[in-house]
Amino acid sequence: MASEQESQSLCLACGLCCNGALHGRTIIADNEIHKAAELGLEIELSVIPPGFKQPCVMFVGNCCNIYAQRPTSCQVYRCALLEKYEAGRVTYEEAMRVVDQGRSMYEAVLDSLPEGITVAQLRNILRIDNQKTTDWYHADENQPVVTEALLHFVVLSWHLDRFFRKPNTLQESNRD
Repeated sequence: MASEQESQSLCLACGLCCNGALHGRTIIADNEIHKAAELGLEIELSVIPPGFKQPCVMFVGNCCNIYAQRPTSCQVYRCALLEKYEAGRVTYEEAMRVVDQGRSMYEAVLDSLPEGITVAQLRNILRIDNQKTTDWYHADENQPVVTEALLHFVVLSWHLDRFFRKPNTLQESNRD
């Protein structure tokens, strides 16, 4: 059985739930809105339930700047990989290999994004009708600018679905 310190170490080495790769949004409890805002989180009150967009503004340099004071939803969140590790179904080394692969895939997405396009916008491209997104796909008639990023994003999404997302939350996440 994994210790709390080992679990925390795995989480801190990963960050895919904070950098926008795994989720587009984190829900926050009503009673934590004021505290979260004081910590510097940009709370979306116009969306029900309230929350904040990912990547988290407090996640800088692959590190949570408010880790000790982070909201309860962040504290209690356990991805599928962490649950498997804590249950002893994967070793720390195996889990770190999966994390390293996921982070490398995320970096490939970031490296291939054209200037001014975010991972959140790329995620939206995949969700809406192609006719509405033709401007995203081409800087001009002959130059595709997002195709490589889309391919990297699809590979990353498959990896996240396989190792990090829980089967019952693939369609409906409490953080997306």
